Amino acid sequence: MSRSPGPLSGLRVIASEQAVAAPRDDDTAVTGMAGHVVWLNHRKRSVALDVKSDGGRRALRGLPVAADVLLPNLGPGALERIISHDELTRVAPRLSTCRISGYGPHGPYRERKAVALLVQGRPG
Repeated sequence: MSRSPGPLSGLRVIASEQAVAAPRDDDTAVTGMAGHVVWLNHRKRSVALDVKSDGGRRALRGLPVAADVLLPNLGPGALERIISHDELTRVAPRLSTCRISGYGPHGPYRERKAVALLVQGRPG
């Protein structure tokens, strides 16, 4: 069975993530791993960086040079503390960036971290 190319075929996407709002040990259905972990990480390669260290920050700053899209899924302002928008534009001028925010860039909760279960539970 051949697989047709996906919509992002040929693009290099960097997803900078640190958390998933889901149970850790809920199942072992897919080769001993939880189904949601396999689904979220399908066809991804990963690297763990300590961005609080100089070496980790240097490594992260070097990644966008070879990428087409940067998808930072971090706390508010976290990416900017590692690499400024101006520096990112200078080192990777063709890079598209999609910023994710749980509560949006304005309003009383804009500085709060958010995961799906917290945001969904907020109204109720």
